[in-house]
Amino acid sequence: MCIIGEESNWFSSTAALAQRKVSQQVNGIVRSCSGKMGRCVHPDGVTVGSKVGDMPEEPRQWCAFEHADLMEQGRTGGLACGFLEVVDEETRLCVNRSEDKKELLLTTYDGENLLLARLLDNGEGFNIFVTTDGDPPRALGPAFSLKSNKAKDKWTLSCNMCDQCEARGRRLCGSRELAYYSHHIETVEQDSEAKIMCMDMEIPAVSQDGVTDVWCPICKGQDGEQEFVELTTRRPKWNNRHKTLTMDFFGRCKLASAKNFQLEEVGKTGDKADTVKLLFGKASDSQFILDFHQPLSPIQAFAAAISTMVWK
Repeated sequence: MCIIGEESNWFSSTAALAQRKVSQQVNGIVRSCSGKMGRCVHPDGVTVGSKVGDMPEEPRQWCAFEHADLMEQGRTGGLACGFLEVVDEETRLCVNRSEDKKELLLTTYDGENLLLARLLDNGEGFNIFVTTDGDPPRALGPAFSLKSNKAKDKWTLSCNMCDQCEARGRRLCGSRELAYYSHHIETVEQDSEAKIMCMDMEIPAVSQDGVTDVWCPICKGQDGEQEFVELTTRRPKWNNRHKTLTMDFFGRCKLASAKNFQLEEVGKTGDKADTVKLLFGKASDSQFILDFHQPLSPIQAFAAAISTMVWK
């Protein structure tokens, strides 16, 4: 796919302010980070599942002590909540991919780590961690899960612990679903060899009062109705002169890639930049840009980008 166009005012000078706002929303958990990507979840010398303290035979005990310590520091309960909030302003972030393509790190332009996605051993999804000093709290585990079917064309994003259940002090806490993603390929009428990678996305609707619908079987019941908003891939145009597909990325995308895509709200499509709700594009071999705004939250936008890593 060809990339055309220059920087527009769609993502304007508010981007810097939006980045600072994202940092505030996640309660100051992000810290400046330098150096290469490497293994972001567990740094060198620390193995996955390593225990804290001298209690090797009682994992529940060491987890409880670490969790209590984190609670004392104010680092539990709400770590993930900031990523669930729909952003009020247009936001620009970066996605860095590790050399082995098994980890994806969401950062601000200033290099502050926000979220880290790590490929599951079976290859059918990702665990997503809230980063804290580059290493998520081991006692808490991943905050979000992005799971796929065998064909990797259907994806479900969920929050492992429903914040609404926790807020109500429920003994039984549900898993809150945050988005559904569906992939398919379309053939271009003018050229049967040209293919378009497409994504359809459903996310919880936000009421006029700014309240997001909660998709949790415990909160709403198994048969509770889900209010949702639909987004779909913005289709490129066929260029007869160059015999190729083209789409304006407004100067944001530097390299052509099958993973470059834009989303717009169903029923509110158009050629203007202000119809685009999410823009994801390749900036270098291992870095992508991720721009988004209402009605998306940071975790929903990040998960959409992660799911395209299977596109070839």
